[in-house]
Amino acid sequence: MAGFEMFRCFQDGMVIQRESNVRIWGFSESRTPLDMEFCEKKYRTITEDNGEFVFEIRTGSAGGPYCMTISSGDDELIINDILIGDVYIISGQSNMELPIQRTIDLIGPRLDSINYPQIREFRVPEQISFKERKLQYEAGRWLRASDNDDLLMMSATGFNFAENIYLSESTPIGLINTAIGGTPIEAHLPEEVLAGYKVYDEEIRRLKDDNYINGIKEYDAKDLSEWYTELYEKDTGIIDGRAVYADEECDDSGWNVISVPGMFYGTELEDYHGSIWLRKEFYIPEDYDLSGVMLRLGAMVDADKTYLNGILCGSVDYCYPPRRYPVKDGILKHGRNVIAVQLIINRGTGGFVRGKKYCLQGREYIYEGSYMGQASNPEDAMPSRGRWELNLSGEWKYIKGASMRTLPLMTFFQYKPAAIYNGMEYPLSKYTFKGGIWYQAESNAGNPFNYKELMTDLIKCWRGMFSDNLPFLYVQLPQFDDPAALKMSDNWALIREEQRRVLDIDNTAMAATIDVGESNDLHPQNKEAVGKRLALAALSMIYGRDVEYSGPQITKAVSDKDKSVIRVNFLHCRGGLTAVNDNFDYFELGTVREGLEADDIYSDNIEWVRALGFKIISEDTMEISYNPDIRRIDALRYAWFNDPCKPPLYNGERLVAPPFSIWVS
Repeated sequence: MAGFEMFRCFQDGMVIQRESNVRIWGFSESRTPLDMEFCEKKYRTITEDNGEFVFEIRTGSAGGPYCMTISSGDDELIINDILIGDVYIISGQSNMELPIQRTIDLIGPRLDSINYPQIREFRVPEQISFKERKLQYEAGRWLRASDNDDLLMMSATGFNFAENIYLSESTPIGLINTAIGGTPIEAHLPEEVLAGYKVYDEEIRRLKDDNYINGIKEYDAKDLSEWYTELYEKDTGIIDGRAVYADEECDDSGWNVISVPGMFYGTELEDYHGSIWLRKEFYIPEDYDLSGVMLRLGAMVDADKTYLNGILCGSVDYCYPPRRYPVKDGILKHGRNVIAVQLIINRGTGGFVRGKKYCLQGREYIYEGSYMGQASNPEDAMPSRGRWELNLSGEWKYIKGASMRTLPLMTFFQYKPAAIYNGMEYPLSKYTFKGGIWYQAESNAGNPFNYKELMTDLIKCWRGMFSDNLPFLYVQLPQFDDPAALKMSDNWALIREEQRRVLDIDNTAMAATIDVGESNDLHPQNKEAVGKRLALAALSMIYGRDVEYSGPQITKAVSDKDKSVIRVNFLHCRGGLTAVNDNFDYFELGTVREGLEADDIYSDNIEWVRALGFKIISEDTMEISYNPDIRRIDALRYAWFNDPCKPPLYNGERLVAPPFSIWVS
């Protein structure tokens, strides 16, 4: 065991930035001399009084694997399998953190063919701090895209980005991932930056008090434990720890009937919290192969335990993950079967998300003529003994298990101001990166109006830590229509506009994604498209490739009152501005109300009406027509709602135009 410790990223399998000044550092007793040998060069340093030592090296061209030897007296550490290539910091919240495992329905058919030993990711373990800035990670290792177990844990967005860069540039790609699900942007910013907003001051002050934090943790843990203890004690479907309502022969003749899928709005369950038991009887034909069956139950709000013929086959304790439960051989049988679900609703209205699959699928189930196993019309599927699908949607029976008070919201300290910055991002401040990638905004949608300012500060922060003009690539939020909400505000439209305005900052690029999300899922699976669009931006901005990387970007809108049209110009129109449908209602024209002022395009003083139509008149210009009775047009906006799932505007490279809002001259 060496008498010194390396920064956790410096271990077997690491990737460091090519053709750059790179620092390799670690920790030991002060004034300790250390030596390093790497790529046939020798280096010497001494530990500073603060306990850190740093080797400064100049890396050469991409390559590897190499070995690095660090020694101090008789203590020696050898780091193997080092690659020199391009390294990116990737961060944000759950859609960046989301592992390939969660996108298996799309990427699954090609998993066995993925073998990229030169694509690697260091997944920084969750580590938060409020009183100090951490210097070291407690754990973590480099994942390799040549090992299926590693691959399934890698960021789906990050991997798909890296794959596209690697295939183009043939250089090793390293990703260091500091994304944590649910985190707002302020969790990724330092205290001194947040001080400029004032609103975080009191909370930051309280978070420095361990007694305050521990008190909340103890209260939350006690409340959560008591809630679930009471639920399982009261639940009439559980007797002596056995799920009696899941039994095959349970008498459900007196139970109520409900349609699945669907949220419980408009039913007696709309305001119900606690547990509900649901059952459905179904029959499997004799010629169906019952080995390797997959049970799909879409998504549920909130938690579930799911049983087949009385045997627990899967459970998820919160609402977001797709229910995708492999069924052990021997549980199902030909003829009559019973599925039972204990659904636990914590708060809000529960239910089963529409637009998802609720079915059993036979082994290797693939639709003929489908793309990666996803058929647009399930009726086209031709079942065979090995490949079949049995629909489980329709009428289910249900009974209430245990009625409960609403489960109070828990406190997640990783969401708090500066938590992630102090614990996970500041430790990287000496690392050398090629660029940064950001996928976050969902958790700031409740208060979108200062998001551009916060994101601007994030970019300044990263550039202050890593390099002065670090290329910054980011994802604009896709479409979303919260299936658990009866009605949504237009906050997702607002925050997309805040994201678009960040393009005013030099050396930034945005991947628009309103055509590749899923309206009913906060975590859309198609991260292949997201990664590819981010990669196009990098290939153009960073690697100098002649590729189009953005959909059409609005530059100006000019009114022609005589013709009752608005003439709109765009950039990024390679292949020509293209309309893939005639959804003219995606265009809205705004007039400031008489006698009022609107100094911001978000103003409630603007009255919006739908356009009458549009036509493309040149490669980069279109005209939007409106009612000639309108006295004046002051503003124009496009795709201004949360779920613009069928946008009309693209360029010839099939890249979608991002939503926008602009004053009309």
